Amino acid sequence: MAKAVRYGSEAIINHCRTRTSVNLAESVSLNGQYHAVNKMRREFFSPGAPQGITHTELKLWHCDSTDHDWRSQYLHNIPDYLSGYFGQRYETLLKSPKGGRRRANTFLRNTIGKSVLPRLKLVNAAWQRDYSTGMPSPFKDNLDDLPGYDRDRVRDLAYNIASHLGEAFHSWAEMTAPDDKPDEDELKQRTAQGYVFLAQEALKCGTTPPFWLSVKKTGRIKRRNAESAILRMMSPEWWRVRLQRRRDLHREHMAIAVGQVQKAASPYVSRGTLGEWTEQKKRNREFFKKFDLVNEDGDRIALADMVNRSNANPAIRRCELMARMRGFEDIANHEGYAGDFYTITAPSRFHAVHSKGGFVSQWNGANPRDTQKYLCSVWAKIRAALSRAGIHVFGFRVVEPHHDGTPHWHMLLFMRPEHVDEVRDIMCYHARIADGEELNTEKALKARFHV
Repeated sequence: MAKAVRYGSEAIINHCRTRTSVNLAESVSLNGQYHAVNKMRREFFSPGAPQGITHTELKLWHCDSTDHDWRSQYLHNIPDYLSGYFGQRYETLLKSPKGGRRRANTFLRNTIGKSVLPRLKLVNAAWQRDYSTGMPSPFKDNLDDLPGYDRDRVRDLAYNIASHLGEAFHSWAEMTAPDDKPDEDELKQRTAQGYVFLAQEALKCGTTPPFWLSVKKTGRIKRRNAESAILRMMSPEWWRVRLQRRRDLHREHMAIAVGQVQKAASPYVSRGTLGEWTEQKKRNREFFKKFDLVNEDGDRIALADMVNRSNANPAIRRCELMARMRGFEDIANHEGYAGDFYTITAPSRFHAVHSKGGFVSQWNGANPRDTQKYLCSVWAKIRAALSRAGIHVFGFRVVEPHHDGTPHWHMLLFMRPEHVDEVRDIMCYHARIADGEELNTEKALKARFHV
């Protein structure tokens, strides 16, 4: 049985003093070999190609090297996983029999220059905000390029960040070490100071430290929580999970911005994210198949069988949801309550692409999480209004995505029959009050809130 080890404050500091630093010389050597091999490949397969160009630019350079410098201003700063589609579109237009070059360059100037690049700039600015303010982040370039990283590169970056924080904490512990052995109160205060120092370093690396929001609000932290947070912030695995999630969200946000999540391309989610999710499910299934569960009596059962019989199985979760809905309906019928079905949608500034295609000009760079926060704030106002009116409701809420990934809500609520009209009025008011000037047609009113 695995044993759990609990580190105290003094043990943490001593542990950091014995950590081995990253072998920078070896890293530089390996990076040098990597770039040398890439250079050799480029010179062998693409003699004369400009240095530092992306894979998409290289493909187009083979098709037409004349306009490479002009194309670079539009394609160079777009990651290959996004620019590949635009490169293929450009190549198709370029090969058109009549005016191919003019049509291809017009496509880059109008679609990429006027629409795609400003939207990408808006998205990247939002993701860079948390580590670009104050002192510069030592990993700014890595975090800027994070959406294009694969699993191995994310793991390497996590190790580097954890090592950097470990070395920083080691230096801080050395510089602030007291001459005499601290007592219990001094050790507690020193632990809190160490947490604050390391948390500020973690903020520069683009993540919110554990317990940080609570510390900012109250100005204090329990010693046990501080010790736990310090250990997490120096753990490569903790950073790997955080960076992987950040990478996934940022990557999908960029795909939404350039129109690769929509009905005409890939509805609800980008093709890349869907492929990664499918592969992750396959890896999970393979993992489950390799293990059995054994109890103290020696009874053995396959882990995969237990997973299939639990709530981890989507089919079972769906059946349980339907059973709960039927139960709520039976209770409502027994008490003589009325049921209403509502749909609430966010304003147009949260939507990236029109349902029939084309970018939404009012889009403010919001991602699905931002839209969900907005809908939660609307629901909070509705609940407060219902509470002031003395109206009690119960039921279900389901969140569904539009074709461009923007969430909207469906709600089935039960209430007393005499409250139906008042509940509708309250919900309609709060759902439509934001950006009400754009609701100038019956269709627009129904799209924002519908019963």
